[in-house]
Amino acid sequence: GIVADIVNGNLSKIIQVYVDSPLLWGIHVPAQSSFQSVDELAGKRYAISRMGSGSHLMAFVDATQRGWDPTALELVLIGDLNGARTAFRENKADVFMWEKFMTKPLVDNGEFRRVGETPTPWPCFVIAARQEIIKQQTPALQKLLKIINQSASNFMANKAESLAAIAERFHLKPEDAATWFAATRWSTGGEVSTNMLQEVIDTLFNLRIIQDQPDPASIKADISA
Repeated sequence: GIVADIVNGNLSKIIQVYVDSPLLWGIHVPAQSSFQSVDELAGKRYAISRMGSGSHLMAFVDATQRGWDPTALELVLIGDLNGARTAFRENKADVFMWEKFMTKPLVDNGEFRRVGETPTPWPCFVIAARQEIIKQQTPALQKLLKIINQSASNFMANKAESLAAIAERFHLKPEDAATWFAATRWSTGGEVSTNMLQEVIDTLFNLRIIQDQPDPASIKADISA
């Protein structure tokens, strides 16, 4: 994610958390496969969208949490969700981790089977800006964050309207949209947690995705008015 990119040279900083709740990743296998539990997936072929992506990182995080050697996972680059569907159909991958509600229609129609799930150990989305924009356009960024935060507040407040929009946009059953909505917390401002960033940095370092452990304060910027 963005923390790894910044550590590896991306000249940006995190300016706010966008979604404060964790992202809940579903662990999926082809519906017709013989796999019945996550315990059977150690060392199998994991479909990932790209190197350094969330699906790559969470495959490593989940493997580590289960006591597996993450380097033993065979990674298959598939690009996106449609690529994962193709990889499953063509027997080129055994496992695919993706946000569980985005894949729920594929589970419901019998294409995917979800054998487990795992949350990110940190908030799922943040807002970042390039350093030169932070220096040169701070008032514009403050205005942008104000608009985003107000929109998030309105979205949370207008539950019925939001649920209908979610269900239609992502082809979800109303009850699935309601479950997702109840578990999702948008941030509406406030300082980015140094402790949270430290946990992300430590995890990325332990998984060998980054080679250095910088001060977490160097990853973020406070642009509050």
